[in-house]
Amino acid sequence: VNAKTYAEAERLVIETVTGGGTETSNTAKKGDIIAINPGGERYVMAASVFQLRYFVDEPSEPRSTQRDSDTNALKEDGFAFYEPRGKVFRREVTAEDISTSFPQNKLTAAWGEQMQIEVGDSLCAPYPDATEVYRIAAAEFEATYAPVD
Repeated sequence: VNAKTYAEAERLVIETVTGGGTETSNTAKKGDIIAINPGGERYVMAASVFQLRYFVDEPSEPRSTQRDSDTNALKEDGFAFYEPRGKVFRREVTAEDISTSFPQNKLTAAWGEQMQIEVGDSLCAPYPDATEVYRIAAAEFEATYAPVD
């Protein structure tokens, strides 16, 4: 992912927009990480979590995304590219999951905001500790993750 540390004292609301529309919003505070995945989806992550999931000591030039093709602009804005280090547990959401567990097609994210959930999306938890569960839209999961043995 491309990422940068949010350095401003003023809080910043980041809307996470996927191909399916606005997924959720979260507020970045000083020291948080603003990340951009290959599809261009922007999201907020605590620095401590980012350090567990990415190789933070080996940043490289930012990479273009589906929404951000100007890598020079990303670099000028403070973004660099970081390789992932982690794995996730994944469950692909089924129609039965929606009808039994998410009848309003929503779940509450760890930061308290509602997230839309659809058939084919992924419910993920960090491997091996599973300290949280989060949703990744189907297209974003396919663009960001690869299966491992």
